[in-house]
Amino acid sequence: MEEIKQDVLDLFRSGKTYHFISKHLNVPIVIIVLIIEQFEKNILRSYRVYPDMKISVKQLLKDIYLYPNSFQHQRAMRFNCSQQAIQKAMIKLGITQKNKWLIISMLKMGDFEEYINNTSVMN
Repeated sequence: MEEIKQDVLDLFRSGKTYHFISKHLNVPIVIIVLIIEQFEKNILRSYRVYPDMKISVKQLLKDIYLYPNSFQHQRAMRFNCSQQAIQKAMIKLGITQKNKWLIISMLKMGDFEEYINNTSVMN
């Protein structure tokens, strides 16, 4: 099967059509399309735009304290990550819109370290 995949990819790269490859290798067109799509998907996966990163709990809490009314996409711009990454980090910390003000008041009273130690996220 690997030989057929390689032959299909070689013929495709040389500019041959699906129909020509199908007749030349005696393989159904559906299989050829699947092989080429899988190859292209693997190429796109190998090039990531953003590297994997972990958002610091302390930095996120400090950002929430300094900018309590910011939207997630604004925090994402400050952290140079996606809005979904901020959303997941806030969910892991247990921060929602309703309890955000409670957390901010705890941070003002100096319970910053205590809140970080009590959260289930280990950084």
